[in-house]
Amino acid sequence: MRCVIGGETYDYRDDIRRDEAARRSFDDLARRTFGLSFEGWYQSGYWQGDYLPHVLLRGDKVVANVSVNLCPMRLDGKIWRLVQLGTVMTDEAFRGRGLARFLMERILETWENRCDGMYLYANDSVLGFYPKFGFVRAEEYRYELPFSGAKPSAARLSMENAAGVRALLDAFGKGNPFARMTMADNEGLLMFYCSQFLKSGIRYLPESGAAAVIEAGDDALLVWDIFGGGGLRLSEVLAAVAPEGTRRIRLGFTPKETEGMEAGLLREEDTTLFVRGDICAKLAAERLMFPLLSHA
Repeated sequence: MRCVIGGETYDYRDDIRRDEAARRSFDDLARRTFGLSFEGWYQSGYWQGDYLPHVLLRGDKVVANVSVNLCPMRLDGKIWRLVQLGTVMTDEAFRGRGLARFLMERILETWENRCDGMYLYANDSVLGFYPKFGFVRAEEYRYELPFSGAKPSAARLSMENAAGVRALLDAFGKGNPFARMTMADNEGLLMFYCSQFLKSGIRYLPESGAAAVIEAGDDALLVWDIFGGGGLRLSEVLAAVAPEGTRRIRLGFTPKETEGMEAGLLREEDTTLFVRGDICAKLAAERLMFPLLSHA
């Protein structure tokens, strides 16, 4: 669709996945802006219709983008149809022309009546931008616990072969039985992480079919998420995936059972959560967090 913004003509597109020239231009802008590339994700077949860049092109060049991520969440048995906005970027030569505002307005017009709420993570330089569109700041809580008694028995699950990927996706389809809030769908977003940045941290318990995505530090372990494992206790899964010497575990999801755990405000450098919709009140009132693997 042709549109005029500030007297200049642009092409507006809301799905560029199969347009190689536009997709590669989008990828180039993402690499220059965030140091991120989506092309390997696409070539692996994991970029599906849940991730929808909304772009403005000048000629064959993507000069601005706001991406829509379809992120349905299951919270206490209810499915919330959530939209997460991300990869908000404008080419340096085109900033200050109202391009991001145009994209935000188009997205709200298209999606606000098709979902239960929207959210996004903003960096510190644009904290005044999103309230103009009805977004408000929200707080998340992360849970952690002291730990001892690691019994590392889980196998490393390889993402380099079809069997490993299939085992992970099968576990993902069963959800996280230990979490209050978990992704109800969006395998593509899961694989954005697990086929790239976190592929060495996937552990598998073949007896139960449970999979965990972990990231180990010196004596602390971040458990990004757990999938499958119904019938096990959370403590059993943690003992099986934690390396020897682990003294503290941080959870990348909100647990159902919090006894013995500490809840603290989640603080990340240069990152502020904004939400739009009823999910806002629930986050702070019930000490929730969006699963880390759902961040886009």
